[in-house]
Amino acid sequence: MSIGKQDPRMTNPIRLIDRPPEDQHIGRGQSGEVFRLDDEKILKLFFSHIESHTVEREYLATSMAAELGLLVAEPFEHVRVGGRHGLIMRYLEGLVLLRKVGKRPVGMTLALVALARWQTRLHGQPAGAGLPTMKAVLTHQVAVSVAGEGPIAAAARVLRDGADGDRLCHGDLHFGNIIATPDGLAAIDWAKAYVGVAEADVARSELLIRYGGYGRFMRRYPPARILRHMSAEWYLFWYCLLSRRRRRDIMRWRLPVAVAWMQGQDTMFVPGLTRAIARMTARYR
Repeated sequence: MSIGKQDPRMTNPIRLIDRPPEDQHIGRGQSGEVFRLDDEKILKLFFSHIESHTVEREYLATSMAAELGLLVAEPFEHVRVGGRHGLIMRYLEGLVLLRKVGKRPVGMTLALVALARWQTRLHGQPAGAGLPTMKAVLTHQVAVSVAGEGPIAAAARVLRDGADGDRLCHGDLHFGNIIATPDGLAAIDWAKAYVGVAEADVARSELLIRYGGYGRFMRRYPPARILRHMSAEWYLFWYCLLSRRRRRDIMRWRLPVAVAWMQGQDTMFVPGLTRAIARMTARYR
């Protein structure tokens, strides 16, 4: 998926760096590693299989979020380290919200309200040009989904009939992509961002709360999963209250977002998501 009009800062020659500061390795995620350069900057070094258009997408989306007044790890420069792409970005002091909540589960309800408030701010203004559109992203993902012929066809119809939207959408907003800093919450990892309908972005977050990142305990003990569903409902309630958007409009986008998520990976609770997709598909027959 390529981006459209490029951010002027991305047109500068890419600077080469010999090696990352191995003794300053501070994190590792699904797309790359993070190294601290100094008190103000970090290097996000993407894994070798991550292509340049993904890096450009994260650069542009994070820049857009910063221009909207949101707290993010604003990018300064696109670099190359050996055969890998990297971004030099603003250093954010703080703890990933998922870890913070894990240490104090009693704070889960407040954290969900804070997440809803942050996402409401994100969707408060139109986005700039350059990012892929939501329909283009989801249409491609739905077409290659492993959810089955019926769900894919139903999801494609919802996408075809739905609005385009003009909001900046993170595309993967959850507790693992939020840092709790002294200045407030900040979102990281914008490589899945797009411009589209806010309700679809919320549907993605809601589904992640319900079915994402299941460990052995959650898989083996059904009662524990009830807390996930209660958390998702709490989050939806507060997002709708704060944003004045309607729950039924969010629910309308759940099917294509859920089908698009099914790409054969094991990062979610597949049985639960499969059952949810079957229920949603039945409503569109």
